[in-house]
Amino acid sequence: ILARKGYGEIPDPQWAAEESLEPARKGAVLAHTVGEVLEIPGESARREAICEVFFRELWRLVDAQPAFSALYVGGIDAPEASALREKLYLLEPGIIAHGLRGVRSPESLDLREKLAEREPRYVARSLSGMSEDPRAIALRWKLVDTVPEEIALAIRGSETDHAWELRDAIGKTAAREVLISLRGIDTDRAWQLREKRAKKKYYPALLESLGGIDTERAWRWRDELSEEYLPWVLMSLRGLTSERAWELREEHIRRAPKIVIRTIGRSSDPRAWRLREEAKHYAKEVLDSLSGLDSSEAWKLRLELKEKWPNTAVSSLGAGAQSERAWKFRWEMMRAHPDNFLLVKHLYKAAQRFLAEEESDDEDDDDLT
Repeated sequence: ILARKGYGEIPDPQWAAEESLEPARKGAVLAHTVGEVLEIPGESARREAICEVFFRELWRLVDAQPAFSALYVGGIDAPEASALREKLYLLEPGIIAHGLRGVRSPESLDLREKLAEREPRYVARSLSGMSEDPRAIALRWKLVDTVPEEIALAIRGSETDHAWELRDAIGKTAAREVLISLRGIDTDRAWQLREKRAKKKYYPALLESLGGIDTERAWRWRDELSEEYLPWVLMSLRGLTSERAWELREEHIRRAPKIVIRTIGRSSDPRAWRLREEAKHYAKEVLDSLSGLDSSEAWKLRLELKEKWPNTAVSSLGAGAQSERAWKFRWEMMRAHPDNFLLVKHLYKAAQRFLAEEESDDEDDDDLT
Protein backbone atom coordinates (compact mmCIF):
# COMPACT_ATOMS: atom_id res chain seq x y z
CA ILE A 1 0.00 0.00 0.00
CA LEU A 2 2.76 2.42 0.92
CA ALA A 3 4.70 1.55 -2.23
CA ARG A 4 1.65 2.32 -4.37
CA LYS A 5 1.43 5.70 -2.66
CA GLY A 6 4.99 6.44 -3.68
CA TYR A 7 6.87 5.68 -0.47
CA GLY A 8 10.08 3.81 -1.16
CA GLU A 9 11.60 1.18 1.08
CA ILE A 10 13.79 2.51 3.86
CA PRO A 11 17.27 0.94 3.57
CA ASP A 12 18.65 -0.53 6.79
CA PRO A 13 16.21 1.21 9.16
CA GLN A 14 17.68 2.02 12.56
CA TRP A 15 14.70 0.59 14.45
CA ALA A 16 15.14 -2.86 12.91
CA ALA A 17 17.94 -3.86 15.28
CA GLU A 18 16.37 -6.06 17.95
CA GLU A 19 18.85 -5.02 20.62
CA SER A 20 17.75 -1.39 20.30
CA LEU A 21 14.22 -2.14 21.50
CA GLU A 22 13.84 -2.00 25.26
CA PRO A 23 10.16 -1.20 25.86
CA ALA A 24 9.99 -2.64 29.37
CA ARG A 25 12.97 -0.71 30.72
CA LYS A 26 12.01 2.45 28.88
CA GLY A 27 8.45 2.30 30.18
CA ALA A 28 9.52 1.67 33.76
CA VAL A 29 11.82 4.69 33.77
CA LEU A 30 9.14 6.87 32.18
CA ALA A 31 6.50 5.80 34.70
CA HIS A 32 8.83 6.72 37.57
CA THR A 33 9.65 10.09 36.00
CA VAL A 34 6.02 10.98 35.34
CA GLY A 35 5.13 10.00 38.89
CA GLU A 36 7.62 12.56 40.18
CA VAL A 37 6.12 15.27 37.96
CA LEU A 38 2.60 14.53 39.21
CA GLU A 39 3.73 15.12 42.80
CA ILE A 40 5.16 18.58 42.12
CA PRO A 41 3.15 21.29 43.91
CA GLY A 42 2.07 24.27 41.87
CA GLU A 43 0.47 24.07 38.45
CA SER A 44 3.01 26.22 36.60
CA ALA A 45 5.94 24.27 38.04
CA ARG A 46 4.33 20.98 37.07
CA ARG A 47 3.80 22.16 33.50
CA GLU A 48 7.42 23.28 33.24
CA ALA A 49 8.51 19.90 34.58
CA ILE A 50 6.54 17.88 32.00
CA CYS A 51 8.30 19.86 29.25
CA GLU A 52 11.66 18.97 30.79
CA VAL A 53 10.69 15.29 31.10
CA PHE A 54 9.60 15.12 27.48
CA PHE A 55 12.90 16.27 26.03
CA ARG A 56 15.02 14.55 28.69
CA GLU A 57 13.50 11.21 27.67
CA LEU A 58 14.03 11.91 23.97
CA TRP A 59 17.68 12.84 24.51
CA ARG A 60 18.19 9.79 26.74
CA LEU A 61 17.08 7.51 23.91
CA VAL A 62 18.95 9.24 21.09
CA ASP A 63 21.74 6.63 20.93
CA ALA A 64 19.79 3.47 21.80
CA GLN A 65 16.56 4.27 19.90
CA PRO A 66 17.09 7.19 17.53
CA ALA A 67 13.92 6.35 15.58
CA PHE A 68 11.84 6.71 18.75
CA SER A 69 13.26 10.16 19.47
CA ALA A 70 12.91 11.21 15.82
CA LEU A 71 9.28 10.07 15.71
CA TYR A 72 8.16 11.88 18.85
CA VAL A 73 9.79 15.20 18.01
CA GLY A 74 7.69 15.34 14.83
CA GLY A 75 5.50 18.43 14.43
CA ILE A 76 7.04 20.32 17.35
CA ASP A 77 8.25 23.84 16.59
CA ALA A 78 10.58 24.77 19.44
CA PRO A 79 14.33 25.44 19.85
CA GLU A 80 14.73 22.19 21.83
CA ALA A 81 13.14 20.26 18.96
CA SER A 82 15.45 21.92 16.42
CA ALA A 83 18.51 20.87 18.43
CA LEU A 84 17.27 17.29 18.62
CA ARG A 85 16.55 17.16 14.88
CA GLU A 86 20.04 18.45 14.14
CA LYS A 87 21.42 15.54 16.16
CA LEU A 88 19.21 12.94 14.46
CA TYR A 89 18.70 13.93 10.84
CA LEU A 90 21.65 11.91 9.51
CA LEU A 91 20.60 8.82 11.50
CA GLU A 92 16.87 8.99 10.73
CA PRO A 93 16.46 11.29 7.73
CA GLY A 94 13.08 9.90 6.65
CA ILE A 95 11.38 10.23 10.02
CA ILE A 96 12.89 13.66 10.64
CA ALA A 97 11.82 14.94 7.22
CA HIS A 98 8.31 13.54 7.68
CA GLY A 99 8.06 15.22 11.09
CA LEU A 100 8.72 18.67 9.66
CA ARG A 101 5.09 19.02 8.59
CA GLY A 102 3.60 21.98 10.41
CA VAL A 103 7.03 23.28 11.50
CA ARG A 104 7.85 26.75 10.13
CA SER A 105 11.04 27.87 11.88
CA PRO A 106 14.15 28.99 9.93
CA GLU A 107 15.96 25.97 11.39
CA SER A 108 13.35 23.65 9.92
CA LEU A 109 13.89 25.18 6.49
CA ASP A 110 17.64 24.64 6.90
CA LEU A 111 16.93 20.96 7.51
CA ARG A 112 14.59 20.69 4.55
CA GLU A 113 17.34 22.05 2.31
CA LYS A 114 19.82 19.52 3.72
CA LEU A 115 17.38 16.62 3.26
CA ALA A 116 15.80 17.62 -0.04
CA GLU A 117 17.86 15.27 -2.20
CA ARG A 118 17.90 12.40 0.28
CA GLU A 119 14.20 12.45 1.27
CA PRO A 120 12.45 14.44 -1.46
CA ARG A 121 8.97 12.99 -0.90
CA TYR A 122 8.79 13.79 2.78
CA VAL A 123 10.40 17.20 2.33
CA ALA A 124 7.94 18.09 -0.44
CA ARG A 125 4.94 17.05 1.69
CA SER A 126 6.24 19.14 4.59
CA LEU A 127 6.01 22.32 2.50
CA SER A 128 2.23 22.57 2.77
CA GLY A 129 0.90 25.70 4.41
CA MET A 130 3.97 27.76 3.47
CA SER A 131 2.60 29.24 0.28
CA GLU A 132 4.37 32.61 0.44
CA ASP A 133 7.67 31.67 2.09
CA PRO A 134 10.49 32.38 -0.42
CA ARG A 135 12.60 29.44 0.73
CA ALA A 136 9.63 27.08 0.52
CA ILE A 137 8.87 28.34 -2.98
CA ALA A 138 12.47 27.71 -4.03
CA LEU A 139 12.37 24.19 -2.58
CA ARG A 140 9.15 23.36 -4.41
CA TRP A 141 10.69 24.35 -7.73
CA LYS A 142 13.82 22.36 -6.87
CA LEU A 143 11.74 19.22 -6.25
CA VAL A 144 9.00 19.65 -8.82
CA ASP A 145 10.58 17.34 -11.41
CA THR A 146 11.63 14.73 -8.85
CA VAL A 147 8.39 14.33 -6.89
CA PRO A 148 5.65 16.21 -8.77
CA GLU A 149 2.87 14.27 -7.01
CA GLU A 150 4.01 15.37 -3.56
CA ILE A 151 4.49 18.96 -4.67
CA ALA A 152 0.92 19.02 -5.99
CA LEU A 153 -0.42 17.72 -2.68
CA ALA A 154 1.62 20.32 -0.81
CA ILE A 155 -0.28 23.16 -2.55
CA ARG A 156 -3.71 21.74 -1.81
CA GLY A 157 -6.24 24.54 -1.49
CA SER A 158 -3.75 27.25 -2.48
CA GLU A 159 -4.78 29.89 -5.01
CA THR A 160 -1.52 31.84 -5.20
CA ASP A 161 0.18 32.58 -8.51
CA HIS A 162 2.98 30.26 -7.42
CA ALA A 163 0.53 27.39 -6.87
CA TRP A 164 -1.02 27.84 -10.30
CA GLU A 165 2.39 27.98 -11.95
CA LEU A 166 3.22 24.66 -10.31
CA ARG A 167 -0.09 23.12 -11.45
CA ASP A 168 0.62 24.24 -15.01
CA ALA A 169 4.12 22.76 -14.82
CA ILE A 170 3.10 19.32 -13.53
CA GLY A 171 -0.46 18.97 -14.82
CA LYS A 172 0.39 16.12 -17.16
CA THR A 173 2.83 14.19 -14.97
CA ALA A 174 0.69 14.27 -11.81
CA ALA A 175 -2.84 14.87 -13.11
CA ARG A 176 -4.54 13.06 -10.23
CA GLU A 177 -2.69 14.97 -7.52
CA VAL A 178 -3.17 18.29 -9.31
CA LEU A 179 -6.92 17.67 -9.25
CA ILE A 180 -6.78 16.90 -5.52
CA SER A 181 -4.84 20.14 -5.01
CA LEU A 182 -7.95 22.07 -6.08
CA ARG A 183 -9.83 21.10 -2.92
CA GLY A 184 -12.09 23.94 -1.85
CA ILE A 185 -11.27 26.18 -4.82
CA ASP A 186 -14.49 27.28 -6.52
CA THR A 187 -13.14 29.55 -9.27
CA ASP A 188 -13.67 29.38 -13.02
CA ARG A 189 -10.02 28.50 -13.49
CA ALA A 190 -10.32 25.55 -11.10
CA TRP A 191 -13.50 24.30 -12.76
CA GLN A 192 -11.90 24.49 -16.19
CA LEU A 193 -9.15 22.22 -14.96
CA ARG A 194 -11.60 19.82 -13.32
CA GLU A 195 -13.68 19.52 -16.47
CA LYS A 196 -10.58 19.10 -18.60
CA ARG A 197 -9.59 16.07 -16.47
CA ALA A 198 -13.13 14.71 -16.02
CA LYS A 199 -12.34 11.15 -17.04
CA LYS A 200 -13.32 7.99 -15.21
CA LYS A 201 -9.82 7.27 -13.89
CA TYR A 202 -9.74 10.72 -12.30
CA TYR A 203 -13.26 10.73 -10.80
CA PRO A 204 -12.11 10.00 -7.22
CA ALA A 205 -9.59 12.85 -7.39
CA LEU A 206 -12.18 15.17 -8.88
CA LEU A 207 -14.56 14.38 -6.03
CA GLU A 208 -11.82 14.97 -3.46
CA SER A 209 -11.31 18.41 -4.98
CA LEU A 210 -14.95 19.30 -4.20
CA GLY A 211 -14.39 19.35 -0.43
CA GLY A 212 -15.79 22.56 1.00
CA ILE A 213 -17.71 23.46 -2.18
CA ASP A 214 -21.47 23.52 -1.66
CA THR A 215 -22.66 24.83 -5.02
CA GLU A 216 -25.06 23.33 -7.56
CA ARG A 217 -22.16 22.76 -9.92
CA ALA A 218 -20.44 20.59 -7.33
CA TRP A 219 -23.64 18.74 -6.41
CA ARG A 220 -24.24 17.75 -10.03
CA TRP A 221 -20.99 15.81 -9.91
CA ARG A 222 -21.83 14.28 -6.54
CA ASP A 223 -25.25 13.16 -7.77
CA GLU A 224 -23.85 11.75 -11.00
CA LEU A 225 -21.07 9.76 -9.31
CA SER A 226 -22.67 8.79 -5.98
CA GLU A 227 -23.61 5.26 -6.99
CA GLU A 228 -20.17 4.15 -8.16
CA TYR A 229 -17.92 6.44 -6.10
CA LEU A 230 -19.83 6.85 -2.83
CA PRO A 231 -16.79 6.96 -0.47
CA TRP A 232 -15.30 9.90 -2.39
CA VAL A 233 -18.67 11.63 -2.59
CA LEU A 234 -18.92 11.39 1.19
CA MET A 235 -15.35 12.67 1.60
CA SER A 236 -16.27 15.70 -0.48
CA LEU A 237 -18.78 16.77 2.19
CA ARG A 238 -15.98 18.08 4.40
CA GLY A 239 -16.95 21.49 5.73
CA LEU A 240 -20.39 21.54 4.08
CA THR A 241 -23.38 22.80 6.10
CA SER A 242 -26.29 22.58 3.64
CA GLU A 243 -29.35 20.40 4.22
CA ARG A 244 -28.29 18.11 1.36
CA ALA A 245 -24.95 17.48 3.00
CA TRP A 246 -26.50 16.63 6.37
CA GLU A 247 -29.05 14.33 4.77
CA LEU A 248 -26.31 12.43 2.96
CA ARG A 249 -24.28 12.10 6.15
CA GLU A 250 -27.26 10.80 8.10
CA GLU A 251 -28.11 8.33 5.34
CA HIS A 252 -24.64 6.75 5.35
CA ILE A 253 -23.38 7.14 8.94
CA ARG A 254 -23.75 3.42 9.64
CA ARG A 255 -22.19 2.39 6.35
CA ALA A 256 -19.16 4.71 6.56
CA PRO A 257 -18.86 6.17 10.08
CA LYS A 258 -15.19 7.14 9.88
CA ILE A 259 -15.56 9.00 6.59
CA VAL A 260 -18.76 10.77 7.63
CA ILE A 261 -17.39 11.94 10.99
CA ARG A 262 -14.29 13.34 9.29
CA THR A 263 -16.54 15.66 7.30
CA ILE A 264 -18.26 17.38 10.21
CA GLY A 265 -15.19 19.11 11.62
CA ARG A 266 -15.85 20.81 14.96
CA SER A 267 -19.50 21.45 14.18
CA SER A 268 -21.86 22.05 17.10
CA ASP A 269 -24.94 21.54 14.95
CA PRO A 270 -27.43 19.22 16.72
CA ARG A 271 -27.16 16.84 13.75
CA ALA A 272 -23.39 16.63 14.29
CA TRP A 273 -23.93 15.48 17.88
CA ARG A 274 -26.41 12.83 16.71
CA LEU A 275 -23.88 11.53 14.21
CA ARG A 276 -21.17 11.43 16.88
CA GLU A 277 -23.46 9.41 19.14
CA GLU A 278 -24.17 7.02 16.29
CA ALA A 279 -20.47 6.46 15.50
CA LYS A 280 -18.79 6.81 18.90
CA HIS A 281 -18.06 3.12 19.42
CA TYR A 282 -16.63 2.58 15.94
CA ALA A 283 -14.61 5.66 15.06
CA LYS A 284 -12.06 7.53 17.15
CA GLU A 285 -12.57 10.31 14.62
CA VAL A 286 -15.51 11.24 16.88
CA LEU A 287 -12.94 12.47 19.40
CA ASP A 288 -10.88 14.19 16.70
CA SER A 289 -14.00 16.17 15.78
CA LEU A 290 -14.15 17.60 19.32
CA SER A 291 -10.84 19.45 19.03
CA GLY A 292 -11.11 22.66 20.99
CA LEU A 293 -14.78 22.14 21.94
CA ASP A 294 -15.54 22.82 25.63
CA SER A 295 -19.27 22.12 25.68
CA SER A 296 -21.01 19.64 27.99
CA GLU A 297 -21.68 17.36 25.01
CA ALA A 298 -17.97 17.32 24.12
CA TRP A 299 -16.94 16.50 27.70
CA LYS A 300 -19.54 13.74 27.92
CA LEU A 301 -18.00 12.01 24.91
CA ARG A 302 -14.41 12.50 26.14
CA LEU A 303 -15.22 10.94 29.50
CA GLU A 304 -17.14 8.09 27.90
CA LEU A 305 -14.39 7.22 25.41
CA LYS A 306 -11.26 8.03 27.40
CA GLU A 307 -10.42 4.41 28.20
CA LYS A 308 -11.02 3.20 24.65
CA TRP A 309 -8.86 5.93 23.05
CA PRO A 310 -6.87 7.72 25.79
CA ASN A 311 -4.46 9.57 23.51
CA THR A 312 -7.19 10.87 21.25
CA ALA A 313 -9.34 11.89 24.21
CA VAL A 314 -6.52 14.09 25.50
CA SER A 315 -5.57 15.47 22.09
CA SER A 316 -9.24 16.36 21.50
CA LEU A 317 -8.84 19.15 24.04
CA GLY A 318 -6.46 20.97 21.71
CA ALA A 319 -3.20 22.45 22.98
CA GLY A 320 -4.89 25.80 23.46
CA ALA A 321 -7.33 24.53 26.11
CA GLN A 322 -5.88 25.96 29.33
CA SER A 323 -8.86 25.78 31.68
CA GLU A 324 -8.58 24.17 35.10
CA ARG A 325 -10.91 21.40 33.93
CA ALA A 326 -8.77 20.67 30.87
CA TRP A 327 -5.58 20.39 32.89
CA LYS A 328 -7.24 18.27 35.56
CA PHE A 329 -8.29 15.86 32.82
CA ARG A 330 -4.78 15.76 31.32
CA TRP A 331 -3.13 14.99 34.68
CA GLU A 332 -5.73 12.34 35.53
CA MET A 333 -5.12 10.61 32.19
CA MET A 334 -1.37 10.76 32.78
CA ARG A 335 -1.81 9.13 36.20
CA ALA A 336 -3.87 6.36 34.61
CA HIS A 337 -1.35 5.78 31.79
CA PRO A 338 2.12 6.69 33.14
CA ASP A 339 3.96 4.60 30.50
CA ASN A 340 2.25 6.30 27.57
CA PHE A 341 4.79 8.60 25.95
CA LEU A 342 2.33 9.93 23.39
CA LEU A 343 0.30 11.29 26.29
CA VAL A 344 3.44 13.01 27.54
CA LYS A 345 3.79 14.64 24.12
CA HIS A 346 0.20 15.91 24.26
CA LEU A 347 0.82 17.37 27.72
CA TYR A 348 4.08 18.90 26.53
CA LYS A 349 2.33 20.69 23.65
CA ALA A 350 -0.33 22.09 25.97
CA ALA A 351 2.27 23.14 28.55
CA GLN A 352 4.40 24.77 25.85
CA ARG A 353 1.36 26.81 24.76
CA PHE A 354 0.70 27.84 28.37
CA LEU A 355 4.31 28.88 28.98
CA ALA A 356 4.46 30.81 25.70
CA GLU A 357 1.29 32.73 26.63
CA GLU A 358 2.64 33.36 30.12
CA GLU A 359 5.89 34.71 28.66
CA SER A 360 3.93 36.91 26.27
CA ASP A 361 1.93 38.33 29.19
CA ASP A 362 5.17 39.10 31.04
CA GLU A 363 6.52 40.95 27.98
CA ASP A 364 3.30 42.98 27.81
CA ASP A 365 3.72 43.89 31.49
CA ASP A 366 7.30 45.02 30.83
CA ASP A 367 6.07 47.26 28.02
CA LEU A 368 3.61 48.89 30.40
CA THR A 369 6.28 49.61 32.97
